[in-house]
Amino acid sequence: AAKKEPAAVAEEVPPFALLDVRVGKIVEAWAHPDSDKLWCERIDVGEEEPREIASGLRAYYPTADLLEGRSVLVVCNLKEAKLAGFKSNGMVLCASNEDKSDVKFVDPPADSQPGERVVCEGMVAEPATSNQMKKKNGKTTNGTKANVQDRKQEMMANISSKVSAAADAAEAALMEWQTHARA
Repeated sequence: AAKKEPAAVAEEVPPFALLDVRVGKIVEAWAHPDSDKLWCERIDVGEEEPREIASGLRAYYPTADLLEGRSVLVVCNLKEAKLAGFKSNGMVLCASNEDKSDVKFVDPPADSQPGERVVCEGMVAEPATSNQMKKKNGKTTNGTKANVQDRKQEMMANISSKVSAAADAAEAALMEWQTHARA
């Protein structure tokens, strides 16, 4: 009998890479009729029809006009969830300070269009299907035991460091310009 070769070890895919994060544009927002915390939104993510998504952001964005027309990042490969009876088909990405007293949308690049997939450098893979995304202890995972929240925090730290570096570079350029302007 022929000896079986050991199965090839699959290269581990970072959990964030399996998320289908796309640029979206909020085309309509209204207060959830049964919840003080939720906004109901229709978000264009480049599909035939905008998705309906519920977001617990009313404490941070008190009026619909602060949402409508805004570009956001949307996790599109989550299973439909009912939030206070509203069928939500995705999740907008936000960042907060440590005590969560301030929560803001994560803005996509200014020139991006609805439907464009957003990936992190070194974390590119085919996104998982909504059926492959699992709930474990109330948190979404992709089956690799690392939860999406951890990856989101990792991504936010990466984005934060890039923004910080850009701000430092802009400040240095401004100081250099001011030095030259005085000369």
